[in-house]
Amino acid sequence: MDSGIPVWVKNTFHPEAKGTLVSNQQSDHNLIKGISSIDDITIVSISGWSLSNKDAFFSRLFDVFSRYQLPIAFMTHSNAGMIVTLGFRSDQAQKALAALREEFGGLEERRVLESIKFEEGY
Repeated sequence: MDSGIPVWVKNTFHPEAKGTLVSNQQSDHNLIKGISSIDDITIVSISGWSLSNKDAFFSRLFDVFSRYQLPIAFMTHSNAGMIVTLGFRSDQAQKALAALREEFGGLEERRVLESIKFEEGY
């Protein structure tokens, strides 16, 4: 910004999208208020039928991470897609995955575990 070099911010999940230009030029569109970054994160995404009863699911989800003393670095939630994405420090991600498997490992909930996406290296 100080050098006057514009930067395009793109969506890594949709790189073909236009993105947002960040520059030192004033605009009528104040779309971005800030950008944050957390190093060494593993992303755990859970989707599917388990989120249809959101109150019970989220209560159990936060309870299991509290019990295992696993701090969540960030969380996003999509009502439409019934997806919750959690970020953990990479050194705690395997422990978080094991805790999820223990909590949601019953016969009726195996589909929860099948819907977990585990992405390292962020």
